[in-house]
Amino acid sequence: MNPHRDVTGGESVARLFDRTINFLHRVSGLLVVFNVSSGICHLGDMSVK
Repeated sequence: MNPHRDVTGGESVARLFDRTINFLHRVSGLLVVFNVSSGICHLGDMSVK
């Protein structure tokens, strides 16, 4: 076993995990904005009717 290789592998996994978390945060943020905007439009349609 090469401990140095394990260290670099762990760092790459941690970076990939951080990137995935950041990506999920961005996607969830966009989904929240989309849901809120669509909800406001839906309420506007209901109030118009």
